[in-house]
Amino acid sequence: MIRVAILVDEGYYRKRANRLFGQKTAAERATELEEYCKKHLLQDKTGTYLYRIFYYDYPPCDKNIYHPFLQRNINLKKSDLYTWMNTFLNELKSTRKFALRMGRLSSNDTGYIIKPEKMKALCANKISFSDITEDNFRLDIK
Repeated sequence: MIRVAILVDEGYYRKRANRLFGQKTAAERATELEEYCKKHLLQDKTGTYLYRIFYYDYPPCDKNIYHPFLQRNINLKKSDLYTWMNTFLNELKSTRKFALRMGRLSSNDTGYIIKPEKMKALCANKISFSDITEDNFRLDIK
């Protein structure tokens, strides 16, 4: 009997799952992840045994962060993503065979930044600052 541990990277999995399978509730996404991992074991039927699924993530950010374009603070704790992530992580915690490996967020390196392609166009004078919109910014959390 061969024991198998499956490692799941949060950033890659969530982006890929949203692109392939669409938006889902936290409970549906947790069930989908469990089934997806178990399918990998079924592909190799040589007596493999699922030891554990290690899910690597970090807790959702709950800070107030200044948005330079909107010129106001955004409370991330009140966002839909914060609620979804907490529900998703709680679902995984209560699922058999899952082990969460939670990292830490940097306290200083968090903020909104302009997307690189827009910054490049702005510096090359292809667009002006009046062409910049709220959608041209992204939250950068490290």
